[in-house]
Amino acid sequence: MNKIMLDGSFLEALMFKNHERHEETGIIMKVIRKDDYLYIPSHILVAMMNKLESHRDAGRIFYENILNNTRIGCNIGRKEHLNAHEMFKSTDLSYQDCLTITLMKKMNIRNIISFNEGFDKIRGIRRLYRVDKLHPHQLNYFN
Repeated sequence: MNKIMLDGSFLEALMFKNHERHEETGIIMKVIRKDDYLYIPSHILVAMMNKLESHRDAGRIFYENILNNTRIGCNIGRKEHLNAHEMFKSTDLSYQDCLTITLMKKMNIRNIISFNEGFDKIRGIRRLYRVDKLHPHQLNYFN
């Protein structure tokens, strides 16, 4: 069993069929095991729902799938925002990414499915980004 955070870059590619990495997301989703725990930070969920605002039906389906298949990480308080802000000031990561990393550390999650290479700079986090071609039942990690 792995605890895996889902990033907005992955979710956006998963949602939009015209996204250049959409096909990869389907392959990655097939490799995730049933006993893996998938998490989505609440700030990422809000951002994704805002992107789907003009696609009401797609937004509803996306939200229902998220509720049925992931755990939503909602424990973002003042302390997490302060920690994320300190990281934001000392790195070139977006504030959203810093908040995700802060949540991952708080929840003891080491893995993130993301197409964002910025996560590769963070020690202790493994970014899952594609299926291993030699072992198609495994995900490639950057660590």
